[in-house]
Amino acid sequence: MTGRTYLFDFAEPLNPRIAGTADSVPGLHSPHSYTRLADGTVLATLQFGDGKTKGDAGGLALFTPEGRFIRSVSSVDPAFPGAGIRTYSLDVSAASDRVITTSTPMDTASTTADVVQLWRLSDLKLLRTIPFPRTSPDSSSRYPFEVRFFPDGRSAILNTYNCGFYLLSGLDGEAPTLEPVLALAHPKHIGCGVPLLIGTWWIMPVGSTHEFIVYDVTDPRKPRRASTLTTDSTFFPHWMSREEGSNRIVLSAEGTQPSVRIVRFDSTTGALAWDDRFRDTPDGPPGVRFDRADWPHGKSGLAQPHGAVFSRAAAATR
Repeated sequence: MTGRTYLFDFAEPLNPRIAGTADSVPGLHSPHSYTRLADGTVLATLQFGDGKTKGDAGGLALFTPEGRFIRSVSSVDPAFPGAGIRTYSLDVSAASDRVITTSTPMDTASTTADVVQLWRLSDLKLLRTIPFPRTSPDSSSRYPFEVRFFPDGRSAILNTYNCGFYLLSGLDGEAPTLEPVLALAHPKHIGCGVPLLIGTWWIMPVGSTHEFIVYDVTDPRKPRRASTLTTDSTFFPHWMSREEGSNRIVLSAEGTQPSVRIVRFDSTTGALAWDDRFRDTPDGPPGVRFDRADWPHGKSGLAQPHGAVFSRAAAATR
């Protein structure tokens, strides 16, 4: 919310330190998502421009591994004049030389265009802006949220925050397509968050129903629900991240009783199961709660664990 990006050094996982901050980006602000490219540079999305154009679209920025600014490009597309493109999440494919970005504001009061954008990875040229056909009455096309390339690098699956699922195909050609493949029923389902794509398993956290749904997307045009893991009513699932080389997945939830939990994933059956060893106390509830007054560095009060990732440095100790 401050528009600042911090770099953390986790060489000693139990003694992390702030290693610096990333440069600001001329003409863009409000960074959101980052991905590290094969050469070590870091590509980021930023939600807003400098206010000089109607719509105040965001864009992309490239940084050195240490967070030094290299260059940026705008999400403004003359074919969509005045569109409020809130460049949000991204995924990259070296196989097809493509980047996909979505458009959703972290500040929900902001105007936003329901579009997805396709870029060329090698030079960050904007190739195409694809609008979402408005659905009625469920509005499942609103707020394009997260996108993941399939292993072929030429197709991808995307979810909206309003729980519509879409297939993007032909991404390396002249006529990429966006087609709806599934929408969860409204108003029950809302808040489809940060998913995982593991092989042909699409794992989706759904905040409003307090559950994680696993879909088999072997046929991406016909997602099949394979399993569901339900949480209690205090846990609003939002973020998922997998530990490299393991079946562990870390899950975070915000709200009045924010916490982080861990599950194990069976890639044969598509089933999720709680890791009961991960808890504050042996007889306490699952997970680690963040609604506490005391922290190792002092009394700071409640914290909201928006996202979580595994530290590679800690992998040898698991």
